Amino acid sequence: MSVMKPILNFRAAARTTMIAASALLAACGAPEAKSQGDAAEAGTAASGGAPAAANSQGPTVGLDSILQTKIYYSGFLGFNEYDLIFAPPGQVDAKVVIKSKNDPVAEFGFFPDYRYREGVFARMQPVNHSEYTFTPGEYVMEFYVSGELATRTPFKVVADAPSGDAFNPEQTFRFVGPWQDFAYLTFTPFKDTETVNFSFWAGSGDLSAGQTRAPVNAKLTRNGKLVAHSKVTQGMLDHEMARRHTLLLFHPHERKDEANVPALTKTDLQENGNYKLTLELTETGEVIRSFSFKAKGGELVPLPRTVLGYTPRADYIAPRVVKAGSSNYEFVEAYWLQAN
Repeated sequence: MSVMKPILNFRAAARTTMIAASALLAACGAPEAKSQGDAAEAGTAASGGAPAAANSQGPTVGLDSILQTKIYYSGFLGFNEYDLIFAPPGQVDAKVVIKSKNDPVAEFGFFPDYRYREGVFARMQPVNHSEYTFTPGEYVMEFYVSGELATRTPFKVVADAPSGDAFNPEQTFRFVGPWQDFAYLTFTPFKDTETVNFSFWAGSGDLSAGQTRAPVNAKLTRNGKLVAHSKVTQGMLDHEMARRHTLLLFHPHERKDEANVPALTKTDLQENGNYKLTLELTETGEVIRSFSFKAKGGELVPLPRTVLGYTPRADYIAPRVVKAGSSNYEFVEAYWLQAN
């Protein structure tokens, strides 16, 4: 397979990802998505979903499991296990198709038996050697269940600038798309309240050329005022292009007071206002992610795509993720965020 070698600026590509993703979805027939702020003006409130509407939604692949697809600087992508929500009973007939300019370039199937099943949730396991090596371009990952499109995710593959090293001329690539576009909040019961966890995907793909590690921190503002941030000692990006990290958010504090600072709670987040959550490189202050959302009427306003009944159905995002650290196959509420 021949490899194109354009010289592209990955940071610029990442900043334009949402525009490209919207264009790809529009080409597939999706309407222009509203922001979480727009939804607030419409008076939408997070409710966690109504079981009565589940059957009308149809099967959907969990975005959390899609984001854990294995991606490498070689342009290699390896499909892993995926969570199917509103999974059909019995065995499953499922496949994933990669398309470029609406033409299939690769297709992989899943074993008919679920690996796990719990209520409306089930885990699908791909058949052996479900992997593909990409050249630069725009792609869409489409999951089909019982012959119907269940979930689609657009992404791009871009080529890094050549190394310029005659003794190490290796060409590297970056995956740009949902890994930069999405993050979520989960809530952990603690005493009589719930603390707030911020989960995102990042790594050396967000660093300057030659960097393989760097500390990061998260900051949360309400109406422009700082209301929470992570501890300085918490976050560290490493050599992987993008993997999931989770930071616990705390009320503003000095580093010397970290041991006794109270954690941010879900109740704190439900105070009405305009919120902005940013992810910054600690050493330089550079913002590498920015997410805006609102609370209205004492409730968090959901991302429109996470509301049951959202159309097109293939663009729906289930507001549930596998419970971190659990030895059981169980899911918890997730408040999804989309990057600005």
